[in-house]
Amino acid sequence: MRIAGIALCLCSVAGLASADDLNHLAADFWTWRAVHQPFTDDDIPRIERPADLTPDWSPASMDARRRALTEFEKRWRALDPAAWPVPRQVDYRLMGSALARVRWELDIERGWKRNPAFYVDQTLGAVYDRMLQPPPFSTVRSAEILRRLESIPATIEAAEVNLTEMRRPFAALTIDSLRDVRPRVQKSLGSLKPLLAPEVRSKIDEPAAPGWRLASRPCPRTRRSVATPTSISSAKSR
Repeated sequence: MRIAGIALCLCSVAGLASADDLNHLAADFWTWRAVHQPFTDDDIPRIERPADLTPDWSPASMDARRRALTEFEKRWRALDPAAWPVPRQVDYRLMGSALARVRWELDIERGWKRNPAFYVDQTLGAVYDRMLQPPPFSTVRSAEILRRLESIPATIEAAEVNLTEMRRPFAALTIDSLRDVRPRVQKSLGSLKPLLAPEVRSKIDEPAAPGWRLASRPCPRTRRSVATPTSISSAKSR
């Protein structure tokens, strides 16, 4: 009887340790996700981002995302929730759902390879995301906006490389969504500048303006894909 009790205690301790591993996995994953989750115009998945975030959609970054996700999936599958209380088993399943969402984004939906509108969200959308909160615009917040503006050229260069499976309807919709975007962007920037911290406001025109200009027009590959039907898959191919 005493041996059975000791065995039960050991099983309980092992279960608690395993559950604690889930906490560590969740903390590591959501810290990583705050940096790498794509920006979107949907309010639902909006999350708190680190203040020093610099969007990076380069091919090397995409490869690193896949490697990191594979490691998270291995850690999740290594856990055994069978002996956990039901609420913790639910947490385990929710963690699996969060990982599956990232796998879906990278390898199933593949918006980063198929849809140029994805990069509108990662450029103009990334800036807009930080503008949504009402004023004041602190020095930290102003610097975040500037950093995202400055990242726009690199993101557009990454789009030129990544969009290898572009669909013509997506390209056409993206170009249509960017009609008259330049005056709209300039108006937005003009309204934003007086609200920014003075030390950031003075930097907007030089380094950031090229980013706005690049984001104000579709990349050449997007234009070519619409002009040349044979260079792109149609929606019927899926």
